[in-house]
Amino acid sequence: MYYFQVSSNIMSLGGLALAIGVLVMLALYVVVVHAGLSTNAAIVLFGLFVASAMLLVMWRHRHNLATGDLRHLIAVERSDAKAAKVVGRSPG
Repeated sequence: MYYFQVSSNIMSLGGLALAIGVLVMLALYVVVVHAGLSTNAAIVLFGLFVASAMLLVMWRHRHNLATGDLRHLIAVERSDAKAAKVVGRSPG
């Protein structure tokens, strides 16, 4: 972790997100079994869920591309903002 400069907090949050995802999937499975749906219906419902989630991600990515600079998503500061900070004026 030191080599990649990743803190243990980020690693813990990743594990927590994975555990929550597994619990949600198990809860959905319990609901499907309790409802009496067939295995094929459960697979189709899961596929529709994954497809809709991916469409939502694609839509959000296109929205971010249309609104401008994406470097803020990975915390990269723009060079004009950095230069303005040194000079003491607002970027623009």
